[in-house]
Amino acid sequence: MSTGISPQALAALPIGSLVTDLTLQAVALSSAREAPVQEAIPGDRQFVAQVTSADAKTGVVMLKDANDFPVEVRVRDAREAGALTSGMNVKVDVQDGL
Repeated sequence: MSTGISPQALAALPIGSLVTDLTLQAVALSSAREAPVQEAIPGDRQFVAQVTSADAKTGVVMLKDANDFPVEVRVRDAREAGALTSGMNVKVDVQDGL
């Protein structure tokens, strides 16, 4: 589910305009110790990202892709975020449904 602007409105923006978008997708995270960090390309079903922070109280895990693009993940059980440490690589698998 995307809450961004329409393609027509996006095409009308001047070059250099800052645009942000929110997309909600179910994902699964798994360890990817030796795998290199990859670019998160829209439409891809999986990529490897690096954990930048993990909050075991709120369950928010911040990741970055190879282009330093931030990706925010909220885990169902906040305590699971405590198992993730800054600097570790994780495989992000997009799941069907929310």
